[in-house]
Amino acid sequence: EFLACVGALTIALLLYMFTRFIFVLKSNCDFATFATPRASTSVYGGDVVWVTGASSGIGRELAHQLSARGSRLILSSRRESVLNEVAEECRQINGGVSVKVLPLDLNDLGSLPQKVKDALAVYGQIDVLFNNGGVSTRATARNSSFDVDVMVTNVDYLSYVVLTKSLLPFIDKNKKGCKIVNTVSVAGKIGVPVRTSYCGAKHAVVGFFDALRVEETMRKSQISVTNVILGSTKTQIAHNAVINKPGANFGESDSNIDNGLKADFVCERILATAHAGLKETWIAQPLEMFGLYFSTYFPDSAKVVMTKIAAKKYAVQKDTEK
Repeated sequence: EFLACVGALTIALLLYMFTRFIFVLKSNCDFATFATPRASTSVYGGDVVWVTGASSGIGRELAHQLSARGSRLILSSRRESVLNEVAEECRQINGGVSVKVLPLDLNDLGSLPQKVKDALAVYGQIDVLFNNGGVSTRATARNSSFDVDVMVTNVDYLSYVVLTKSLLPFIDKNKKGCKIVNTVSVAGKIGVPVRTSYCGAKHAVVGFFDALRVEETMRKSQISVTNVILGSTKTQIAHNAVINKPGANFGESDSNIDNGLKADFVCERILATAHAGLKETWIAQPLEMFGLYFSTYFPDSAKVVMTKIAAKKYAVQKDTEK
């Protein structure tokens, strides 16, 4: 009887895994993300939402969708002139929206605590922080300087830490608490060649904020943390990717980016899952989703397969020698 129970459980587990596998091949997100209902139009209305990396890509689309919902927005990136353009786009979407521009440089870590104070001074609170600013890489570890590692780590990881830790004492005074939403990447779960520095920084984001979530739950604080594991999306991330040294950019797109998910779909799912309080959400195309599941359940095999795929795909990869 015991063996029969074990056999039944094994079959049930295999059926469950097979169902998940089929789902992965048919969808652009994990099951929990897929099952999360679209947030109603009133959600985020009136909330003070701070978006970093708001001048392009995911950040720009988040600003558009949040403005339609009536959020009170703070938009940040280095390029103030472009931020002003995004702010005007938000006003065209919703004439009554309140949008403030707060330029900052995520690579200048020492300036960020004051930027948090400046952001709080705008509306008196922060209800949602989208840690979204970032930069990718398109160079191997051998062909990029250590300055690239430092810069990417500052922008993609440590800036998130500084902004969040500087905000924590003020969140305790906010009865609504705060949602912290981090744009991570499939590269935060899987080691991807020519994105070495980027992978390191994004893995660090997942580790730090997973631990922070546990700590804040133990404190019973009103803080939720959502890590967005994002696959290829149609943005300028490849064009702006760093190669051998800071300031040297890749300057062109990748086929996976060109054929990636649309930013409006991605941001709709981000807003829905963050509102629902999901701790982690996977939004990616089927092949990338398969890679995430494969590396999670069969890590050693996944690393072997990744090496073989990379050997073919990146044999002609344009690197710093171009």
